[in-house]
Amino acid sequence: MKEINFSDRFVRLAEEALPEVGSAVDEAIGRWAPPLAPGTILYSAIGAHVAKTERGILERSGMFDLEEREMLSASEHVATLVVTGLVEGLVA
Repeated sequence: MKEINFSDRFVRLAEEALPEVGSAVDEAIGRWAPPLAPGTILYSAIGAHVAKTERGILERSGMFDLEEREMLSASEHVATLVVTGLVEGLVA
C-alpha cells in the first residue's frame, strides 16, 4: 500500500467531499506526467472547481472545513499548497 503524504491526502479528501473535483484533478494530472504534477497545479485545479460550485453544495460537502483543517495542519508544506495553489484557483 502506498504511503499517502499530506498533499495526496488533501486531494483524496477533496475528491471524497466533492466528487466532481476528481475530473479537475485528472485533467490537471493529464497535462503532466502523473508523478510530476506539481501540488500547486493540483490544488489550483481544485480551487478553480470550488470557485464554480454553489456555496450550499460546498457547505454540505464539508469542503470549507477540509480547507480550514489543511490550512491549520501541522504541515507547513500543505498550508503553502493551500495558500499558493487553492487560493490561486479560487481567485482565477
